[in-house]
Amino acid sequence: MREARGTGHGKVILLGEHAVVHGRPAIAAALDRGVTVTVTDLPRSPELDERATEAFHQMADEAGVGRLHARSESDLPMGAGLGSSAAFSVAAARALLLWSGQHHPTAQDVLWLAGIGESVFHGNPSGVDAAIAARGGVIRFRRGAPPDVTSLPAPQGIPLVVADTGDRASTKDQVAAVTALYQENWKSKLAIGALLDVLEALAGTAEGFLASGSWAKLGKSFDAAQSILVRLGVGTPRLNDGCQLARAAGALGAKLTGAGGGGCLIALAPVDPTPVVAALEAAGYAAFSASLAPSSPEP
Repeated sequence: MREARGTGHGKVILLGEHAVVHGRPAIAAALDRGVTVTVTDLPRSPELDERATEAFHQMADEAGVGRLHARSESDLPMGAGLGSSAAFSVAAARALLLWSGQHHPTAQDVLWLAGIGESVFHGNPSGVDAAIAARGGVIRFRRGAPPDVTSLPAPQGIPLVVADTGDRASTKDQVAAVTALYQENWKSKLAIGALLDVLEALAGTAEGFLASGSWAKLGKSFDAAQSILVRLGVGTPRLNDGCQLARAAGALGAKLTGAGGGGCLIALAPVDPTPVVAALEAAGYAAFSASLAPSSPEP
């Protein structure tokens, strides 16, 4: 039996979600968790859910390899803002390109093929999730053709806690809702544009905080970004309460990560993440101290 295997990282958006959809930069970091996709020539359908199967079929067609069997393994929660669909799309892209005979797929080819899969999941993805799923490390991402992706220096062991609210929302729907608000009329375009400008400024200043390990300043950036995201309408009571709980337990800052409407929050806990994790778990959140993946030698 012939087989090919690919991997993709999960991610957190440190700063800049939603702003990145509208051409502003975002900062993303790869988690040491993700998705592995294995493709084989077994004569049976993919062992995937409905949307993943559709994405895989479209990617396989574009790669010119026909219909194959596929299975995936993941240690990321689905629909939680941790980039599970992008990790799947990147893993599937790598596996399919390897199957097609590209022994060392280029970054351009991986991201092109993964983008086809991501469009099935999200309709109009910014591309940041796929970029970090493929590269690892910490990046600054700005949407474009091609996108502007820059690896950023950051100390080892960025002290993050990730907490899953258990609520689920569609990234596609959350992005569409903010975009509709932005485009409603000229007044809303000015108002929402100003909020997106603040998110852009926070992402810009955070690059220096990351490089120097200025955690208190980065924590304040998290809090400021959360207040803006709430005003954009993507916060929820569960997300907001989790951020408050994390701060009360000693976190220097906390915010939702991803599209919002549910999913996960992240908290900065540089001294000892244990009390923050314990406080969130006691309130029913699935929380863990996050390890970040280094930059990958793979494309």
